[in-house]
Amino acid sequence: MIQRRGGSEVSEQKRLFFGFEVDAPWPIYLPEGRILLEQERHLTAAFLGNTDFSQLEPLLKNTPLPSFKMGLAGEFDKVVFLPKAHPHVAAYHVSWMEDSSALENYAGELMD
Repeated sequence: MIQRRGGSEVSEQKRLFFGFEVDAPWPIYLPEGRILLEQERHLTAAFLGNTDFSQLEPLLKNTPLPSFKMGLAGEFDKVVFLPKAHPHVAAYHVSWMEDSSALENYAGELMD
C-alpha cells in the first residue's frame, strides 16, 4: 500500500518475519558489515519479505503457536552469506543436535 502525504509517496511496507530468540555465546570477531546487536539476533522461522503490515495484522490472530519447546537445539558450524547470488546478509548455518522436523513443519505452517 502506498499513501500520499504532502505530495510524496510513503510506503507502509516493512521487511517482516517470524523468528525465535537465540541465546548463544556469540563470537567476538564477526564478518565485516552491518551486524545486528546481540539482543536482536534471532532464528528466522519464516521470512515474509516486504509486506504491508496493515494487510498482515488481521491474519495474526490465526497464527499458529509452536506445539514444541526448544532447548539446546544445535550449534552454529559455519558462516553463510545470503542471498547466494548477491549476498548482503551474514548468517550462521545450524548443525542441529535435535530433530529439526518440528521447527521445519512449523515454518511451513507460518508460510501457509
